[in-house]
Amino acid sequence: GISRQGYSGYSIFRNVNEEIAETGIFKGNIESASTYYSIFPYDIIKNFSSNTYTVELPMIQYYQPNSFGREAYPMAGKKTSNDKHIIFQNLCGVIVLNLLGSETIESITFSAKNAEGKPLPVCGQGTVSMNQANYSTITMSGEDNIVTLVCEDGVTLDPVTPTPFHIVLPPATYSSFTVTVVTTDGK
Repeated sequence: GISRQGYSGYSIFRNVNEEIAETGIFKGNIESASTYYSIFPYDIIKNFSSNTYTVELPMIQYYQPNSFGREAYPMAGKKTSNDKHIIFQNLCGVIVLNLLGSETIESITFSAKNAEGKPLPVCGQGTVSMNQANYSTITMSGEDNIVTLVCEDGVTLDPVTPTPFHIVLPPATYSSFTVTVVTTDGK
């Protein structure tokens, strides 16, 4: 979604480049402005006002081999009228769990605590501040402290070669965390 400065709404722009590439070609309609702000994926946007997006990071992510799930890795960008391109920056990080075995994984849940032992929000509501010069930050404000990676058809582990599972997480100091792996047979 792209918003223009001084406007509280936003418009959908779609990447028409069907190849996997470092750059995208986005098509959409928006009125002319001196500054544009952008968030990917569009579905996480709940509101835009005063150069700040209210977003909602998903509680459920979907397994993708050797990567994070589609549209699970949010990015933000800013473009002024002098810029030719919007450069997106990652808003979150990724924890990669490399698992060995012979079980078939159905899901993995992740929860974390801060230094005081309080739960950290790892999904749900947050805000993305677009005020800094070409640098955006996400601050979580909700209380949703468990994110689940769902393996829709089950992922069978190998006893020799690790299988990577990627879980997207917002920036924070994770003093401790809990990972629960559930197999398709309910273990």
